[in-house]
Amino acid sequence: VIGDIQVLRRATTVPIVAITGSNAKSTVTTLFGQMAKDAGKRVAVGGNLGRPGLDLLKDEPELLVLDEPVASLDPVARREFLSSLLELCQHEQHTVLFSTHITSDLERVASHVALMKEGQIVFYDELDVLKDQVKRLRLRSDAELPVSFAVRGALSTSVEGRNAVVTVPIVSNELLVEVRQRWRADVDVEDLNLEEIFLEMHEKGR
Repeated sequence: VIGDIQVLRRATTVPIVAITGSNAKSTVTTLFGQMAKDAGKRVAVGGNLGRPGLDLLKDEPELLVLDEPVASLDPVARREFLSSLLELCQHEQHTVLFSTHITSDLERVASHVALMKEGQIVFYDELDVLKDQVKRLRLRSDAELPVSFAVRGALSTSVEGRNAVVTVPIVSNELLVEVRQRWRADVDVEDLNLEEIFLEMHEKGR
């Protein structure tokens, strides 16, 4: 059994780009829409901004730019919106970009994702690329890990005795070999969902 958002993702053949972040999502969404209009594209911008997302679907634009399109919808209206969006996206001449803080929706729908921090885009690529890169490492060392324990480039690190949990922005075989040999540790690699990745990247440097 799958939900309406999963159906949308499976049935869509056009790009669905999503923006998430702590602030400035609406600004970026608006600017993106204006840039597309200036480039001569048939664009509709709405959601939290201007017209409701459901109204915009009637225009069948080449590019549909939405800001928090389902945030204020009840379950019935949300299902109606996603069904209409699915119908629009089945045509290859349409592209959808939307911003939201609901990362679970992005993970089910988006083909590409942009992550924002303090008004700046810190990542943009295919969602699968992001999830393939950012991983959590669980280490179990032969000896107690020192205070100086660190993994190069880590987003976060937690150490307790012989065990450590580290999140890295880009995992590689070279990095795993380095960690295993330097700290004489067994290393398990864990996947993260989009919300966990966003939190790790957002907290980095705080």
